Amino acid sequence: MGMIVGAAKKTWEEVNVPEEFAKGEEFEHYTAAVLFPNEYYQRLKKAPSFMDNMDGFYESSKEPDFTFRARKCGKEFYVEAKWRSSLYNGALDWSKPYQLKRYHMLDKTTPVFVAIGLGNKASEPAFVFLIPVKLIKYRGLFPSFLQKYEIPIGRPVMEPDLVKLMSL
Repeated sequence: MGMIVGAAKKTWEEVNVPEEFAKGEEFEHYTAAVLFPNEYYQRLKKAPSFMDNMDGFYESSKEPDFTFRARKCGKEFYVEAKWRSSLYNGALDWSKPYQLKRYHMLDKTTPVFVAIGLGNKASEPAFVFLIPVKLIKYRGLFPSFLQKYEIPIGRPVMEPDLVKLMSL
């Protein structure tokens, strides 16, 4: 009986996740599986999901979504995955001011990247961008800025490209 109740509770919770959080988690999966696959990157940490925080807020929720280590060079870095279906007033609003400030602080010791997916389907984004947070000055990003950091869809970020971004 306990197993059935547990499964029913999990199903109820999944159905009641707000759509924006579900899409965000879908893009997080894309980020880990496609952009930073286990073949090239070791996933060291994943921040708690929306559902994980339902039973109490985890302090680690303030950190970027992922901590990875590049398998060849051993460099560690954070990735914050953000999904947006469209621009708003000509810009992509991706964070709150306090989040950007927190990511800038973290970036002083460990590189932080923002992976942004844009389009209708979070699991198959129309555009993907990978931006070093140290280059982001505002929470609203314009297309002229984003296009500099567009990466191929459906392909992993290769380590030399990541290291190049780290050195910008």
